[in-house]
Amino acid sequence: MPRRNTNNKEIKISLGDSTRTVPYAAEVEKSLLGTMLTDPQCINKVLEMIKDENIFYSPANQKIFSAIKDFTVTNKPEELSLAIIAEKLRERNQLEDIGDYSYLLELTKFTESSEKIESMCKILIEKYMARRIIQHALKIATKGFDGTIDVFDLLNEAEAGFFEISEHKYKKTFLSLAELTQRTIYNIEKVRNKEYLGIPTGYDTFDALLGGFQASDLIIIAARPGVGKTAFGLSLTYNIAKYHNKSVGFFSLEMKSDQIVTRLLSQESRINVFDLRIGKISQEYENKLALGIRKLSNLKVFIDDTPAISLHELRAKARRMITEKNVEIIFVDYLQLMQGPSNVESREREISYISRGLKALAKELDIPVVALAQLNRQVEMRQSKKPMLSDLRESGAIEQDADIVCFLHRLEKNEKDENSNEQEPFRPREIEVIIAKQRNGPTGSFTLLFLPTYARFENKTEFNHFEQID
Repeated sequence: MPRRNTNNKEIKISLGDSTRTVPYAAEVEKSLLGTMLTDPQCINKVLEMIKDENIFYSPANQKIFSAIKDFTVTNKPEELSLAIIAEKLRERNQLEDIGDYSYLLELTKFTESSEKIESMCKILIEKYMARRIIQHALKIATKGFDGTIDVFDLLNEAEAGFFEISEHKYKKTFLSLAELTQRTIYNIEKVRNKEYLGIPTGYDTFDALLGGFQASDLIIIAARPGVGKTAFGLSLTYNIAKYHNKSVGFFSLEMKSDQIVTRLLSQESRINVFDLRIGKISQEYENKLALGIRKLSNLKVFIDDTPAISLHELRAKARRMITEKNVEIIFVDYLQLMQGPSNVESREREISYISRGLKALAKELDIPVVALAQLNRQVEMRQSKKPMLSDLRESGAIEQDADIVCFLHRLEKNEKDENSNEQEPFRPREIEVIIAKQRNGPTGSFTLLFLPTYARFENKTEFNHFEQID
């Protein structure tokens, strides 16, 4: 376990027969503070990258950085001086703690060029993260020896802690207008050349309205039970992997992975999904099935069927998919089956936490996250069964967090036909896809053909209406 040496303020870690000091960079800390004290123009640049004084290892340096940071809240950085910081520390009864005015003078001898500010900040952040990793790992290791703790709770705690540490990584806080203009022009040229900026869905009208699924977007696809939201999610997965050679991650909280594969195999081989499920394969279809298996095996689709997965666990697995398999888009089936924090007081707050987390995940990983969702029962009680944004089950936060909200709606003529002819469960149905919200584009609706025989959605050349955003 760690122990502190009160003389030199170093933390020693005992590892087996050896004792080692935790990572820190004393000279870099002094150089950064010395540069801030002698060249106040660089203070804002430092504060953009370092917001927590604990990133400094030395308690004295922590106090000095805190005093500088607090001074700039109400004053211009260029007004800072050695005497002012000394006075601020004296007011806090901390001047003696840092080694009096002589230590501040000593820091000015470590001044570096302002061009080195960013690299010095990165070094200190990395050392701080290393210390936090060691501290968290020791905490988890200690709990691991306690046989009364649930190992899965411990895994969640470990993942949550490591994710929190990763949030301290240095980030570029802004881009110049010149940089952003060049990027925008590049995107406009791609559109002019009829290239989608996002990942194509395989459905012409859908792509025309969305421009494909965009990186960092949270896309919600919601429907009543039995309308086909899982089939639609798998059809999108199949199209993206099959026709656009993209790597796709699919998190299935409702169905087992072998059921997912059966549906995908039906789409690929065009063999009745029910026949595949019960093993009713005639001899004439055996070659078709073998060919379908070979083709399906070449698709870059990675399936995780962990039930009631937590946001922390999904984040960790998604990162691993991206690192190891180059996954470019993630599907979650479905949002309300995810597990939120155990200490929230209501289901609505739990769903809000999950939807915010999925949006943060999309932005952090810079990929589209497509989450399927269940609609609440209010839609069943209305005369018109057409879904509205208020029908999103259990939380208005889903509507707020999502960049795109789509509904699947079984057209009323199909419902009437089904009620009068229940002997044709595999008859094709028309399903309306309603884009009810799009943060950066138009809303609209169009019709796809759902083929229950293969649990698949196909293009249908029908366009219902188109509304331009304000």
